[in-house]
Amino acid sequence: MESIKNQIEEKVLEYITIAEKMSGHTFPMPSIRFDLRGRCAGQYCVKVSRYTGITSNEYFRFNVEMAVQNGQAFIDRTVPHEVAHFIARHLHYGKNVGHDYRWQNIMTQYFKSDPSRCHNYDMENVTVKRQRRIEYRCACQSHEITTARHNKVLRGTVYTCRSCREPIKLVA
Repeated sequence: MESIKNQIEEKVLEYITIAEKMSGHTFPMPSIRFDLRGRCAGQYCVKVSRYTGITSNEYFRFNVEMAVQNGQAFIDRTVPHEVAHFIARHLHYGKNVGHDYRWQNIMTQYFKSDPSRCHNYDMENVTVKRQRRIEYRCACQSHEITTARHNKVLRGTVYTCRSCREPIKLVA
């Protein structure tokens, strides 16, 4: 497990170095976490103050279970994908460019990688936590909503049915 973590950390640094040479910019080194679970292979996260607009923290998150199971394919595909998000944000004035042409250019021109969005890794031995669903009803049908949305309803959010436009209510 430590070996794959070290390989990922080295690859992140390698891709940032490539981007620095290609763009002529210097980029800060974000921290790397290995705490991602479920179906998501990697994430680039950035925390920006809503009051000042200043970036306070940015980091990469990787799914180490998926990395161990998929090895070099994970390193060759997921690492440049996430680093490209980081580079795109820094080159384009703090904008989240998603998977648009700017991100795709970084993937193809800088990293010589496939700019596709989704992975097709083997998920057989990866722990996937299913979110509980809670039943609600409106005037016309039954709805199952996630625990997160249910908690928002408990705090006052009102969700309406797209068909009948009536508010959905918890089934007792």
